[in-house]
Amino acid sequence: MRRQTILDPRVIRTKNALRKALFQLLKNHLVEDITVSGLCRQANINRRTFYLHYDNVLEVFSEYEDDLKFQIRQTLLAPIHDAPALVATFNQIFEDNLIGFTYICSNHRQYILLQELENLLYDTLMSGISNQTDQSRVIMRYSCNGIINIYIYWVNHQDAYTFESMTKSLTKLVNNSFTLLNMQ
Repeated sequence: MRRQTILDPRVIRTKNALRKALFQLLKNHLVEDITVSGLCRQANINRRTFYLHYDNVLEVFSEYEDDLKFQIRQTLLAPIHDAPALVATFNQIFEDNLIGFTYICSNHRQYILLQELENLLYDTLMSGISNQTDQSRVIMRYSCNGIINIYIYWVNHQDAYTFESMTKSLTKLVNNSFTLLNMQ
């Protein structure tokens, strides 16, 4: 991937157009099936411009994954002390990246990214616990796995219940996990 430290507005517009086009195409295709020509046509840019920034289509998606992990890491750096704040933080990230999460959750080959997100959440939340015990690590691992998997389940079953209902249930579960951690 050809990263530039300072992006001029044209580069930003080009990359945003490619990312937007990629997610439009991902609604009907696997990332592996999308060609550079098809992506460029959808983004309304030429292939020469594409190759100035990327070597292949997968790099566009990989850059999105890297940006997503960075965004989550930055968001989690702020101290979060209660369940509603944690869930609200994740809901905002989730809503801002719904199309990407939908693809990630529906494509089982993206398991590695989901595992990285879970580990990132776990490491960040554990760093806020001063007296770490085996029990606190188990509770936190269970909670982080549950948080990620509730979002995955909702993406794959959106017609079963509302986002608000999922949020309410998730907040209760996270609150119970925080209570368990504080009881030690």
